[in-house]
Amino acid sequence: MPVITMGAASAVWLGVGIGMTVASNNASEDGRAQANAILNAGGGCPDVPPRYQQACSELRTTAFRVDTFGRAATVAYTASGVLAIAAATYALWPLSGTKASGKVRALPEAHIGYGGIEVQWVW
Repeated sequence: MPVITMGAASAVWLGVGIGMTVASNNASEDGRAQANAILNAGGGCPDVPPRYQQACSELRTTAFRVDTFGRAATVAYTASGVLAIAAATYALWPLSGTKASGKVRALPEAHIGYGGIEVQWVW
């Protein structure tokens, strides 16, 4: 069941990423159109003349939307990938067949910065 849940969550995040990419691309096209309109009218935004202040403000808002949607898409793609890897790992990881049998067993132990072997005696 966790594999299905993680796979479904991965698919949802992938859909969110695609949606955010489309939204970012649409906002980018809007920004190009706004910038071209300002340039074709003979204006510019570095030193905004009074008659272009509104248009330049809208262009800055559109650029912010492009950036926001692009970052949201990156987060969504990352979440989708992490969940997909987690689902695959969970599905493919071999189940432990080790059972207590009254014997000594040694288990590998790995942590950040060190590793070792844990020895257990089960009776």
